Amino acid sequence: QVDKFSENMALTVINDPYYDKIKDKLYKERLRVIQTLTKSNIDFYNTDSNFILVNSQSSKEEIMVDLESDNIILYNSLDGYNSYWTLPLGKPETNDIILNVLRYDNLE
Repeated sequence: QVDKFSENMALTVINDPYYDKIKDKLYKERLRVIQTLTKSNIDFYNTDSNFILVNSQSSKEEIMVDLESDNIILYNSLDGYNSYWTLPLGKPETNDIILNVLRYDNLE
Protein backbone atom coordinates (compact mmCIF):
# COMPACT_ATOMS: atom_id res chain seq x y z
CA GLN A 1 0.00 0.00 0.00
CA VAL A 2 1.27 3.46 -0.95
CA ASP A 3 0.77 6.49 1.30
CA LYS A 4 -0.59 9.77 -0.09
CA PHE A 5 2.80 11.56 0.00
CA SER A 6 4.51 8.81 -2.04
CA GLU A 7 1.59 8.72 -4.45
CA ASN A 8 1.79 12.50 -4.99
CA MET A 9 5.57 12.30 -5.53
CA ALA A 10 5.11 9.52 -8.11
CA LEU A 11 2.41 11.47 -9.94
CA THR A 12 4.62 14.58 -9.97
CA VAL A 13 7.43 12.62 -11.60
CA ILE A 14 5.11 10.92 -14.10
CA ASN A 15 3.72 14.28 -15.22
CA ASP A 16 7.06 16.14 -15.37
CA PRO A 17 8.48 16.52 -18.93
CA TYR A 18 12.04 16.41 -17.53
CA TYR A 19 11.50 12.83 -16.42
CA ASP A 20 9.97 11.94 -19.78
CA LYS A 21 13.36 12.70 -21.33
CA ILE A 22 15.12 10.56 -18.74
CA LYS A 23 12.66 7.68 -19.24
CA ASP A 24 13.22 7.92 -22.99
CA LYS A 25 17.01 7.79 -22.56
CA LEU A 26 16.75 4.80 -20.22
CA TYR A 27 14.41 3.01 -22.61
CA LYS A 28 16.73 3.55 -25.59
CA GLU A 29 19.78 2.46 -23.59
CA ARG A 30 18.04 -0.71 -22.40
CA LEU A 31 17.13 -1.56 -26.02
CA ARG A 32 20.72 -0.95 -27.11
CA VAL A 33 22.11 -3.20 -24.37
CA ILE A 34 19.57 -5.92 -25.20
CA GLN A 35 20.48 -5.74 -28.90
CA THR A 36 24.18 -6.02 -28.03
CA LEU A 37 23.58 -9.02 -25.75
CA THR A 38 21.51 -10.69 -28.47
CA LYS A 39 24.13 -10.10 -31.19
CA SER A 40 26.82 -11.41 -28.85
CA ASN A 41 24.86 -14.59 -28.05
CA ILE A 42 24.84 -13.80 -24.34
CA ASP A 43 21.91 -15.45 -22.60
CA PHE A 44 19.62 -13.06 -20.71
CA TYR A 45 16.05 -12.46 -19.62
CA ASN A 46 14.43 -9.44 -21.22
CA THR A 47 12.91 -6.90 -18.89
CA ASP A 48 11.04 -3.62 -18.72
CA SER A 49 13.04 -2.47 -15.71
CA ASN A 50 16.49 -0.88 -15.37
CA PHE A 51 18.26 -4.18 -14.93
CA ILE A 52 18.66 -7.34 -16.97
CA LEU A 53 19.21 -10.89 -15.77
CA VAL A 54 22.26 -12.26 -17.60
CA ASN A 55 23.97 -15.62 -17.65
CA SER A 56 27.72 -15.41 -18.20
CA GLN A 57 30.33 -18.11 -18.72
CA SER A 58 32.18 -16.90 -15.64
CA SER A 59 30.58 -16.33 -12.28
CA LYS A 60 29.27 -12.92 -11.31
CA GLU A 61 32.13 -12.64 -8.81
CA GLU A 62 34.70 -13.18 -11.58
CA ILE A 63 33.00 -10.58 -13.76
CA MET A 64 33.00 -8.18 -10.81
CA VAL A 65 36.77 -8.62 -10.40
CA ASP A 66 37.30 -7.87 -14.10
CA LEU A 67 35.15 -4.75 -13.85
CA GLU A 68 36.95 -3.49 -10.75
CA SER A 69 40.11 -3.17 -12.85
CA ASP A 70 38.11 -0.64 -14.92
CA ASN A 71 36.97 1.15 -11.73
CA ILE A 72 33.42 -0.17 -12.04
CA ILE A 73 31.74 -1.56 -8.96
CA LEU A 74 28.92 -3.83 -10.03
CA TYR A 75 25.79 -3.78 -7.91
CA ASN A 76 26.01 -6.77 -5.62
CA SER A 77 22.81 -8.45 -4.53
CA LEU A 78 21.23 -11.81 -4.12
CA ASP A 79 18.74 -10.95 -6.86
CA GLY A 80 18.87 -13.45 -9.63
CA TYR A 81 17.43 -16.63 -10.97
CA ASN A 82 19.37 -19.89 -11.09
CA SER A 83 22.69 -18.95 -12.74
CA TYR A 84 21.36 -15.59 -14.00
CA TRP A 85 22.54 -12.50 -12.13
CA THR A 86 21.39 -8.90 -12.00
CA LEU A 87 23.04 -6.49 -14.42
CA PRO A 88 21.94 -2.93 -13.59
CA LEU A 89 21.89 -0.46 -16.45
CA GLY A 90 23.86 2.75 -16.18
CA LYS A 91 25.35 5.37 -18.45
CA PRO A 92 26.18 4.22 -21.99
CA GLU A 93 29.94 4.54 -21.33
CA THR A 94 29.73 2.27 -18.29
CA ASN A 95 27.42 -0.16 -20.05
CA ASP A 96 29.89 -0.40 -22.95
CA ILE A 97 32.70 -1.44 -20.62
CA ILE A 98 30.48 -4.05 -18.96
CA LEU A 99 29.32 -5.35 -22.34
CA ASN A 100 32.94 -5.66 -23.50
CA VAL A 101 33.79 -7.74 -20.43
CA LEU A 102 30.73 -9.95 -21.01
CA ARG A 103 31.53 -10.38 -24.72
CA TYR A 104 35.12 -11.31 -23.95
CA ASP A 105 33.92 -13.74 -21.29
CA ASN A 106 31.51 -15.28 -23.81
CA LEU A 107 34.42 -16.06 -26.18
CA GLU A 108 36.16 -18.29 -23.66
